[in-house]
Amino acid sequence: MTKKENDFWKSAQAKEMAVKYFPSFFGKDLNVTTRYDVKKLESEYLKYCVKYFTIYENNSDRERFYIQMAYEYIKKILTEHTKFEVNSKLVNNILQSYNQLVSTVSAYSFTARYPTSYGDSQNDTNKKILLQISLFQPVLISVLKNIDNYFETISEPEKIDGFYCELISKLEELKKLLDNSNEKLSNAQDEYHETWDATNRSNYYMMFERGLRSHTRTQSQLGEAKKEWRLNRNKACHSILNFFKELENINIALYYGTFEFDKQNYGVDNDTLEVSELYNNGVRNIVNSPNYFCYLNETEKQEVAIQKILRKIQSKNNL
Repeated sequence: MTKKENDFWKSAQAKEMAVKYFPSFFGKDLNVTTRYDVKKLESEYLKYCVKYFTIYENNSDRERFYIQMAYEYIKKILTEHTKFEVNSKLVNNILQSYNQLVSTVSAYSFTARYPTSYGDSQNDTNKKILLQISLFQPVLISVLKNIDNYFETISEPEKIDGFYCELISKLEELKKLLDNSNEKLSNAQDEYHETWDATNRSNYYMMFERGLRSHTRTQSQLGEAKKEWRLNRNKACHSILNFFKELENINIALYYGTFEFDKQNYGVDNDTLEVSELYNNGVRNIVNSPNYFCYLNETEKQEVAIQKILRKIQSKNNL
């Protein structure tokens, strides 16, 4: 494992602990917010010092280590925080579309009737997905800044070339994909809510929704609505992962000034290479997780399933 990879996994673990021990310092997208300052963080940290460091003494070594890790992770971000802003209207629109899609993914939750229930399981999966996605935030900021800086160099019409036009086209297509995914997920969430209300709160639903829709819904329809929501949540995850794949490609293209580059043999500067390494580590984190299938389309799922079968066959043949 390289130092860059090691740093990524340490940061990922620190963030996971930070979300666990200091959840109020994170937004729904599981990125650190500026809602509270370092003083508030220190106050919360001191409470943990009393709870774990004093009461449990040496028996709290593991908790002490993780809480310290979480505290330092958030403090570093709050101390170094600078507001991320872009000047280009198109880049800003893409940022808003991305944030809206992540917000829609994060906005939905199930009622957890008991531990390990369907609702509890889906909430846990959603939280892990949001944590995985949030680890791409440095990639998002770096690439959008680079695109924004590039646009600032195109100050006169004669500087517009084929690469500029192709970049604009790719960015507009990315925005459409994000918006389309967000619309479908929002609609699926609304439908599931309405179906759940009509099935489980029939009297209330009939009183306030009379004349708008059919009052009666069956458990079968509720199951279909739930399935449709999960399908569109997974499609949203696929769109987000594809979005970052395209951003990484765009970042390399910005370095070369063309999209016609050989990704297997390209040589880039350290900043561009760092973005690619962050992206690749983020992808590895997803691929090695139980949530990997949530990011795949149907064709990719079939390919993964086939590869698993082939590996099993090969393993048996080698016995």
